[in-house]
Amino acid sequence: ACIINGDKAFIRKTHDYENRKIYAVVLKGENQATLKRFHQEGDTVVLSPCNPNYQTIITKSEDICFVGECVGTYHAMK
Repeated sequence: ACIINGDKAFIRKTHDYENRKIYAVVLKGENQATLKRFHQEGDTVVLSPCNPNYQTIITKSEDICFVGECVGTYHAMK
């Protein structure tokens, strides 16, 4: 995915969630969204970062709220 700090993500609202796609999600009780690769088995959700500097999040499906699917990114020239 090559998503790094400073990139802009294009998010599309969706109600269909598929394993291995990248979504913007909010963890209930948190005040910010995160961009992670989604994988669900039963009631357990694994949110894997595209950036190795961040941690994998393992939680229950009822503890997340989907913002939408990442459909593209913009890498700013530095």
